[in-house]
Order: sequence, then C-alpha cells, then structure tokens
Amino acid sequence: MRAKILLAALAVLAWMLTVAWRQPEGEKAAARPDIVLITVDTLRADHLSPYGSQLKTPAADRLARDGMVFEQALSPAPLTLPSHLTLMLSQEPFVHGVRNNRGWDLNSQAQSLAQVLRENGYATAAFVSAFVLNPETGIERGFQHFDNDFSTNLEAGPEPLERRAAFAVGAAMGWLRTAPRPFFLWLHLFDPHEDHDLEASLTGRRTGRPYPEEVEYADRHIGRLLDLLDEKGLYRDSLIIYTSDHGESRGEHGELTHGFFIYQSTQHIPLIVKLPQSGGEVASAGRRVSGLARLLDVAPTVLRQAGLRPPREWQGTDLLSRRRVEEAYAETLYPYQNFGWSALASLRWKHYKYIRAPRPELYDLQEDPGERRNLAEQRSTLANSLSQKLDEYVGRFEMAPSQPAEIDPQVEERLRALGYGSLAKPRPSQGLFAGADPKDRLDLYLAVSGKDSSLGLTSQEAVEKLQGFLEQEPQSAHLWKLLGRNLYRLERFDEAQAAFARGLELDSRSPELRLYLALSQFQAGHGGEAEANLRRIIGEGSADYRGLVTLGILLQQKGEIEESISMLRRAMHINPGALDARQALIESLKRAGRNEEAERLQSSLPQPPGR
Repeated sequence: MRAKILLAALAVLAWMLTVAWRQPEGEKAAARPDIVLITVDTLRADHLSPYGSQLKTPAADRLARDGMVFEQALSPAPLTLPSHLTLMLSQEPFVHGVRNNRGWDLNSQAQSLAQVLRENGYATAAFVSAFVLNPETGIERGFQHFDNDFSTNLEAGPEPLERRAAFAVGAAMGWLRTAPRPFFLWLHLFDPHEDHDLEASLTGRRTGRPYPEEVEYADRHIGRLLDLLDEKGLYRDSLIIYTSDHGESRGEHGELTHGFFIYQSTQHIPLIVKLPQSGGEVASAGRRVSGLARLLDVAPTVLRQAGLRPPREWQGTDLLSRRRVEEAYAETLYPYQNFGWSALASLRWKHYKYIRAPRPELYDLQEDPGERRNLAEQRSTLANSLSQKLDEYVGRFEMAPSQPAEIDPQVEERLRALGYGSLAKPRPSQGLFAGADPKDRLDLYLAVSGKDSSLGLTSQEAVEKLQGFLEQEPQSAHLWKLLGRNLYRLERFDEAQAAFARGLELDSRSPELRLYLALSQFQAGHGGEAEANLRRIIGEGSADYRGLVTLGILLQQKGEIEESISMLRRAMHINPGALDARQALIESLKRAGRNEEAERLQSSLPQPPGR
C-alpha cells in the first residue's frame, strides 16, 4: 500500500515538474484564457515603436509594456497566404503545400490552431481584410464565424477585394460584445499593403509618407479593440499576439513591395506576446527576447498557454519553453511561378543568413544588418555548410508537391488588382532553382509588375522597352499582352492583333487576351474573326462590358438588330455609366423603330456645358 502511495506521489510530482518546465519562470498560464491574434499585413518590424520606430503606434506600445517583444521574429515567406497558413498550421510552406498566393493546393491534413481550440471548447471567429485570404484557400479551417465582407469598400467598384481597418475592427468588436467564452479571435488588417493610399483617401491628409501613415492607422484601430477588451474586463487575462505575415521592401535591394526577394526587409516581422496576467504582476511584462522566433512557433505557444498539447504534425516550438530555436527557413516561389525564373530559399543560422539562388548569397547580419556585402565567395566553406544545413532542414519533413497548378484567370486578375502581377509560367520540367536569378531580372520585374500597362512611359517608348524585354523573355504571354495594348493605343491594329495572338498561343486560357485580340481585329476591319472570338468569350461567361459593346456594334453593322440590343443592354447592366454602350444602344433602338425608348435614353445622356 505504501508503495502505491509513493508511486502516486512521484507521478504527481513528475507532472508538476513537467508543467513547471513548460512555463516561463515566474509565470503560470491562465486556465483557458481568451485569445486574440492580430496580424497586420505587410508590416515591417522597424515601423513599430517597440522596435525603435518614431511612428506613433500606441497599441503596440501598450502590448509591449504588458508583454514580451521578440526582437528577431521571422516570416517563412514574403506572401500573405503561405505565411498565414504557416501561422495557423505550424508547418513550413513546403510541407503544407501552399507556396504562393494562388495556384497551390493545401495538401496538409494538419489540424489548424482554430480547429484544436474549437475542439477544446473555444468559440472561434476570424475577420479578414483581403481577397487573398478567402475561405476557399483553407485558411478558414476551424473557424465557426469567418467574416470576409468587403462591401464597405465603396470605392472599389462592383467587386471590392479588401476593406479598411476601421470596418474590420468594427466587425470584430461587434462579435466580441456577445462572444461566448473562452474565445479565439483572429483579426487580419490589410492597410499597409500596397496601394499605400487608404488613410489619405479617408482624411484627405497627404504627407508623402503613405506607408507609415497606414501603419499608424492600423495600430490606431487595434487600440479600439484593446479598449473594448479592457472595458469588458477581458484585457488583463487574455493572451494577445500582435504580429505580421511579412514586411515591405520599400526600395531596399531595388524591390519596391514584397514577394520577389527574401531579404530582412520582408522577412523580419514584429511579434509581441502579452500573456494572461491572472497571477498578478508577471515577469514577462516589458521583457525583450533576442533569440530567433518564427511565425511557425506562434500556434504551439498559444496552445501551451491554453494548457493544450500541440498536434504531433506541427513543426514549431513553444517560444516560452526552454528549447531554443536555432534555425529559421524562408522561401519565395513568386519569381518561379509568376515569372518563370529561379525560386529563392534561405536559412538563418545564428547571425548568418544563407540565400539559395543561381548566385548564392551569404550575410553576417550582426555586422551587416542591411545585407549589403555578399560573403558567399569570400567565405565559401561557411556558405557550403549552410547550404547543406538548408538541405538537411528541408529533408527532415515530407515535402508537398513542388509544381503549381493552373490558376483561374479571373482569380489571377483579382490578385493583379492587389499588386501581384504575373509574367510567365514555369515549364513543368524546370527545377525550382534552374531559371534566371531574380537579381538579374529586377529591372524587368519592376517595369511589368505595376498596374500601368504603359510602364509609366509614352506608348511609343513602352513599345520599344517591351520589344527589348521580349528578347529576354519571348515566352511571356504577359509581355505580349502589354506590347499589344500599347500598339493598340498607337492605332497600329494589325501589329496589336499579332501581339495578342502570340500571347494567346502562350496562354490559351486567358479571356483577357482573347478580348484584346477581338478588339484589335474589330479595329483592323476583320469583323468575322472578331465576332467569333467575342462569341467564344461571352459563351464562356468571362466577357466584360467592352466585349459586349463591341459585339453589339458588330451585330448592328450586320443588321442583326435585336441581338445587338440584347448585347448592348447586357453591357449597360455591367457598366451603367458607359457612354459608348448607351449611344450604340440608342442607334440600335432607332434602327429597330423603337424611337420612344431611344429618346428616353437620349435624354439621360450628359448635356454639354451651357445647355
């Protein structure tokens, strides 16, 4: 009997020691704390005041005073979707399988952070602010309530793709006021993402510092959420995490935005963790942690604070345990998938960073935090050693398939509207690191990744520039499309037609290229070919008002008036303010003898000044 009692006592003691080892010194996790995870898209660490910025970010300051600041937190990818899935699934992108914002399937069956919490009695809700995190991506796993209502963005036309912090935070606060407890609330804000003009459009105040203004704007609205938690008596005992998916280059290394390179400007992210404070004043308040931390490690840290065990398939480490993070991986397949060039991968080890590329790079971040001096040749032994460590790290885990799938053209257009361009598709036989080094294609990337199809030049200058680029990248459907659009503006319709036709040979699924081809055929006098292409586009359900107007005019010219009226009415339904559709419809109605309808439409046309 005594032996049984002794064994039981030893078991209890062992359990107590295990629990004590899991918690940081001087702290205990609150029982089932409420959890708030805040991700601010495209937020550089050095643009928050706890990281030395002069910007006013009081919400970040408050959490830093009450919590812990991880000074060396790193993102696994400079892209929204892969990094957020790593955050939620605690798996590297090459394991969960999503390696760009679209075109990759989520192969992982791993439980998400939201799923584990929901199965353990948490109410779960997400409020996202951009199309790139729509539910069909898999990011919605485990959320009972998933809010991606962008209809508040009234300036975005018929299909808004994002919303501002004021509205996302307002929706989250509405849910929070009646939320059952314990809860897990994820708030995603998109404001610092390009275009950097949201705050200016709200206030009319322009200082020439739009990115910093949007960082301050997002932080200000995060403060509203913290104030509500305080008002409800929840702030003190909640676990609150303030982080980002990736940063923004802002011109460093020649990159204006993010996705193309994996330098620190996009990979170094803020990570502030405020622990539950139910035990009174806690040792973590104001603490700064200098060791490596990864987005990969956030979910295990959250579960440990909730008293839950992370799933075995998760790769991350509880950042509050005694186990140190020694390596940090990052990658971008954006140059590979979107341009047909080499992918990039990196391994951070101690204060060194190795980047795998056709021309490898090695940096000593302690001596060279701006990554200006590539030491790969000078210290080739170390570079080779880190290259091997990178292979060993990737080799520990089962990799997902490494070839992207086809992207829906309409999805691709929406991503382009958010600033993610595409130039060429990689050939299936091409290895991830076999294409051109992105460093050697920076000028071409910068020229074609903007939303201006004329590259910021006159149409004639753009034609000359694009012809030079096509000598480097003759297989780029996107370049042929840009060339055709500028030739069209110059009224060189036969040449435009040839450019669009070549682009369509390279990307036969593009309704945009087929539409442009039809428009140039129409202008060049090839009505029959234009009509065939337009009917194909309309039959596939991908025509916009330009295609419908053009077909309506063609049918009008052929004398097929009733079908012309039908097409033109459809065009006006899509774009009620389109004068070309309205005037063409008036003409078709007149030819059909429907003069009263034509007169009503005529009277609704804008009148010239002085009338």
